[in-house]
Amino acid sequence: MALVIMMSSLQLAIRPAGLAKRSSDASFVGFGVISGLMSGLFATGGPPLVYHFFRQPMPHERVRETLVTAFGAA
Repeated sequence: MALVIMMSSLQLAIRPAGLAKRSSDASFVGFGVISGLMSGLFATGGPPLVYHFFRQPMPHERVRETLVTAFGAA
C-alpha cells in the first residue's frame, strides 16, 4: 500500500492526461473502494480519488466541489 500512496502522489505532480469520455460507474466505485481502504488503513485516501476525478472530462470547478463534498462527508 505504501507503494500505491507514493505512486499516486507522484502522478499528482504530473498533470494527468484527460480522458475523452467519462469513465464507467464501475471505475468510480473501484477508486472509491481503494480510496476508502487507504483512508481507513493509512489516513491518506485522497490521492487515488483526486487522480481519478481530475482525469474526467468535467469542469475543474465541479471536480473540486465533488472532492470537497466527498472528503467532508468522510
